[in-house]
Amino acid sequence: MRQLSAVLVVCATLSATMGLAHAGACADQITQLRQAAQLDHEPMPESVGQAQSYAQLSFAAALAQAEAQDALGHEPDCLMAARRAKHVLELP
Repeated sequence: MRQLSAVLVVCATLSATMGLAHAGACADQITQLRQAAQLDHEPMPESVGQAQSYAQLSFAAALAQAEAQDALGHEPDCLMAARRAKHVLELP
């Protein structure tokens, strides 16, 4: 679990320092996803811990990809990665 936390911290730090190339629809979705992920952090029983760890890694990977695509100015790819991150969080 410590490794997962370290990975998430590294992903968050890298994406924050990378910055967004431009403000657009995808940048707005990334911001909303970051806020939703912070609100959705509840303690889980150990039996569900592994599934939650996988979901957190999947979310972090999709969010990092969205931010990278946004920085490159690839809006369609950014939006697709943001949708994947949103799906991992099971947001409407």
